[in-house]
Amino acid sequence: MIAPARETRPGDEPILEVRSLNKQFRVGGMFAPGRLHAVRDVSFSLHAGTVMALVGESGSGKSTTARLIAKLIPPTSGTILLAGTPTRRATPDYRRRVQMVFQDPFSSLNPVHTIAHHLARPIIVHDRAGSAAEVTEQVWALLALVGLNPPDEIAAKHPHELSGGQRQRVAFARAVAVDPEVVLADEPVSMLDVSIRIDILNLMDRLRRERHLSYLYITHDLASARYIAQSIIVMYAGYAVEGGPTEALLAAPAHPYTRRLIAAVPNLTRAGPRDPSPARAEPPNLVNPAPGCPFAPRCPVVMARCRQIMPEITTLANGRWVRCHYAQETA
Repeated sequence: MIAPARETRPGDEPILEVRSLNKQFRVGGMFAPGRLHAVRDVSFSLHAGTVMALVGESGSGKSTTARLIAKLIPPTSGTILLAGTPTRRATPDYRRRVQMVFQDPFSSLNPVHTIAHHLARPIIVHDRAGSAAEVTEQVWALLALVGLNPPDEIAAKHPHELSGGQRQRVAFARAVAVDPEVVLADEPVSMLDVSIRIDILNLMDRLRRERHLSYLYITHDLASARYIAQSIIVMYAGYAVEGGPTEALLAAPAHPYTRRLIAAVPNLTRAGPRDPSPARAEPPNLVNPAPGCPFAPRCPVVMARCRQIMPEITTLANGRWVRCHYAQETA
């Protein structure tokens, strides 16, 4: 049967910690070698039973950070700790405890195999059942857990016979099949119909409460981040530039980039954009990054030192922090 939900004790350490994480990719070939700086000096802590959202535009380093934590790619430098223990390689135990749900629910499922096969594989690989009958029992229980009924009929289907929302429910069922502690959800609702997204977010929240999961939720959508996450980290050009509790951060964003993200969220109650000043310049060059803050060329409140020195982290009120020279002066 599916393992019972875990309990969190007061004073528990963060279930997941990332310290000074960096990732560079080699680009350009042998005649013009270079390095793309995808993730730069990212640090955060994820506590048990909570949801932390990584938000930012495409190319900001969100998904690369998730893949580094999932051990799908190796970091250039930095440390990842699971329950206080540094992890340098992807052991079977780490794979079980840290699961990932991908953006496209169709490409993440093998079209050749049935849904029963997809859910049975992690149960068998991680030795979670003693017989074929127990495997089948757990597969059906997982399908019922994520709201796919009748489970025996769903188990016999292939991925193309399900809707996008149903396929994503299968992806979450597969993720929780081995009783993980952390689920890395990489834009799990961005490819679904708007009417289905809230159902998947509600499913994530129910699984969090019932299975006591911790989520790292990657998204470019601040509205869904506000709906499900207790804390937010804003990423830009590989850096984590602002973070804090969700409501406190969205109520008083300190970084100019965060304010632009909020201004870009559609709002039927206002006639025009909240920040009418246009964004200047092109997105940052991640291969040959300029000195200073990467947002400086697009920033409406840029100062001279912004183009010379990358700001350090400044602690603000209500558990917030920011990496911005202008915010440091106005704090």
